[in-house]
Amino acid sequence: MTIDEILTALGADPLLEGAAPTAFRQAVMRRAEKAATRAIMTAPVETLRGWRPLPRATLLADQEGKVTLTLPTDFLLLQSVRLSCWQRPAREMLMPDHWLRRLQGHLWTGLRGTPERPLAFLTAADDDCLALELFSATPGESVTVTEGWYMPMPRFDETGSLRPLPPGDFIREIAAQL
Repeated sequence: MTIDEILTALGADPLLEGAAPTAFRQAVMRRAEKAATRAIMTAPVETLRGWRPLPRATLLADQEGKVTLTLPTDFLLLQSVRLSCWQRPAREMLMPDHWLRRLQGHLWTGLRGTPERPLAFLTAADDDCLALELFSATPGESVTVTEGWYMPMPRFDETGSLRPLPPGDFIREIAAQL
C-alpha cells in the first residue's frame, strides 16, 4: 500500500498534495507506520508476511551459558531463533523481567534453558541496541545462529510503499488519529 492509496482512502487528493512531502503527508505517514506497527503486534503470527532472516553470527557463550545476539535496528517481532547447539528453535521472546530470567544462573537446572528447551529474552546490548539473551549453551563454547526470522518495523520505502504491509484494514485506525 502506498502513501497515495492511504491518502485517497482518507478522502485526501494525493495529486493536490503533490509529490513533495508536506506536513499533512508526513503526519499521515507517521501515523500509518504507528498503526501498521500496532496491527502487526496484535495479529496472529501465522498471518504475517515480510519476515526477514536474522544475521548469521558466531558468538561465544559466557560462564552462565548465555549468548547475546544484537538485533537489527529495524527489529519489531521475533518469529524464531536457533543456535547450532540447540535441538530446536526458540519461538517465544520473553521480557527481561520474566521470572525465568532470574533463574538462568541458578544451581537447580530444572527451570534453566537447555538445548531441548531453549529460552530467548529481550534485553538491551552495550551500545543501547536491542539484543536477545539466548540460553543455554556450554560456557565458553562458540556457537552459530543457524536459523532465525524477525519482523521489521513498518516503514515507507523510497517508492512510497509501506513495507511490511500489516494484515487487515488499518486505514480506519489512521483516520481516527487525524
